[in-house]
Amino acid sequence: MTAIKSGLPSTSAALVEVTRTSFAEEGIQERSHLQAALRDHIDLIDHDLHVIAEEFGDFEGANRRIDLLCIDKNCKLVVVELKRTVDGGGTWSSKPSVTRRWSRP
Repeated sequence: MTAIKSGLPSTSAALVEVTRTSFAEEGIQERSHLQAALRDHIDLIDHDLHVIAEEFGDFEGANRRIDLLCIDKNCKLVVVELKRTVDGGGTWSSKPSVTRRWSRP
């Protein structure tokens, strides 16, 4: 299981300055670090989700894979995709994009 670390002080009123960095500078990789952390802590996105597959591509017409395929408490599928974006400073970031629940008619 991937650990989530908090470097914040225990008081909620404290602010901590952090140095601007990038995932590359920190040695963080999308699939092996970020995707694994979300897989292991999917409740950070939604408490009602359960991951049922990672890198799922076993469906008709699939030419790509779903990063995390989840199911919610109502048995509806939820797709979580990591997307890379470049911000104004030229650093790479990754944020989860959640395709909300759907079910077959």
